[in-house]
Amino acid sequence: MKGHSPKQNIEQIKSLIQGFRANLPSFRDEQTPEAVVRQEYIDPFWQLLDWDVANSAHRSAAEKDVVIEATVGTIEDERVRSRRPDYLFRIDGFPRFVVEAKKPSIDLHSDKDAIFQAKTYAWSAQIPFVILTNFEEFRLFDATIKPYHSEPNRGLINEFDLRFEDYITQWDIVWKTFSREAVADGSLERLLAKIKHVRAGRRIRGIDRMLIDLRGTDPVDRVFLKHLEDYRLRFARTLFEENRSNFPEANTRHGAARLTEATQRLIDRLVFMRVCEDRDITSYGNLRDIVNKASENRLDLYSEVTTEFRRLDAQYNGYLFKAHFSEQLKVSSELLADFIRSFYPPDGAYRFDAIGDDLLGIIYERFLGSVITVD
Repeated sequence: MKGHSPKQNIEQIKSLIQGFRANLPSFRDEQTPEAVVRQEYIDPFWQLLDWDVANSAHRSAAEKDVVIEATVGTIEDERVRSRRPDYLFRIDGFPRFVVEAKKPSIDLHSDKDAIFQAKTYAWSAQIPFVILTNFEEFRLFDATIKPYHSEPNRGLINEFDLRFEDYITQWDIVWKTFSREAVADGSLERLLAKIKHVRAGRRIRGIDRMLIDLRGTDPVDRVFLKHLEDYRLRFARTLFEENRSNFPEANTRHGAARLTEATQRLIDRLVFMRVCEDRDITSYGNLRDIVNKASENRLDLYSEVTTEFRRLDAQYNGYLFKAHFSEQLKVSSELLADFIRSFYPPDGAYRFDAIGDDLLGIIYERFLGSVITVD
């Protein structure tokens, strides 16, 4: 299809639509695998937009246009475990947008898990657009704003909230926006400028870069930094209130530094553990399981967490989990559980397998640049 115009392949789109309509009842059967719809309809759809889905040009892994993830199960303990999206579309190796494919038995308007899963990766990876599709529906979302599980339509771009019957009438605008040629020519930058109401003549950064200079965006680095700062303040307050005898000079520079250290060590350890989970270094959901176990058995959560710290110290033998005075303090179980749950769906939108090491480093550099004071 390479080099074709939208008019040249409109007949193929009509054929796809007709075939899909004829088989829709069987596709809506929950037993129909997602891979069937992907291979027979979603892949050809993008090929008609001149994307080399099959990598027929034999580009290297770093240069191929479309990175396709294998179909894997995502339901774990009745919650959706985040994973990489089904398709990552790139130009010259730079991400432009992602596509999450679902089978037609999933309602892309009401299934909050599916929508949230699609958004969180793109938002965390700073890829401005994500498409959720099962071919029956095609839904484009602005991924520059923080996703919330309770607000599935947050960021929906109504112009591209389509059903498969719309593909023929809307093919020209779909081509001008999502064909490989159009994307390489800056169509998505123009779309972003349009939905962010950027004044005419103003240039915006390429979408492969951070978009922190645009109004109406929630960059993951800013959101995550504020998240950590808010919880550090909450932890510092409760640590001081419940452990005053351990901080007798908290209103002095030295005493405040000790309180800062205790708070920082606790947060650093928990964030490190969640990063390891998302990057498949440790079992996913381990921290959450500790919270649930403590709640179900009415155990002190911090005691259970410090037991895990001791185990990790023996495993890694590093500085982070080395025995520390903070382990002897009292920590609010409610606050601790709240912080841990804020890193898991549906409460949290962070994808630590998508947030790059360089960005995490920048966030932590800013985070460590401030200290706690006691008035």
